[in-house]
Amino acid sequence: MANEACDAKRIMVNDLPQRASYDVKIGDKISFFMGEREISVRVTSLAESPRKQEAALMYKNIDAPGRQ
Repeated sequence: MANEACDAKRIMVNDLPQRASYDVKIGDKISFFMGEREISVRVTSLAESPRKQEAALMYKNIDAPGRQ
């Protein structure tokens, strides 16, 4: 599903559409749509194989679209 979303340019990294092969970096802003709602997060840390609980700590929600 992620590959299809990237191919359809529905996944944005730093306000630019990216391919699924993009290497995410700390500080990147990732935005995507869930239905009509835009979700934006900022990457705060990276790990090779995080557990589900750890993954939730690797990003910070951004309140409004366009806010840095």
